[in-house]
Amino acid sequence: MNKWRWPRLRAGIFTGGFTLLEIVVAIFIFAVVITTVFGSFRAVFSSTDAVGGMLP
Repeated sequence: MNKWRWPRLRAGIFTGGFTLLEIVVAIFIFAVVITTVFGSFRAVFSSTDAVGGMLP
């Protein structure tokens, strides 16, 4: 038997896609990663501005 099949149609709907829960979890993880990245950029740039203000 071939384990790689096309998604089957049941009542006109593909059964091989992602569920809503999987998509919501993926969006949540993506949001956490983006928030962390932008937070670290903000911390780095605010510290460089502080150091730059101390220099003559």
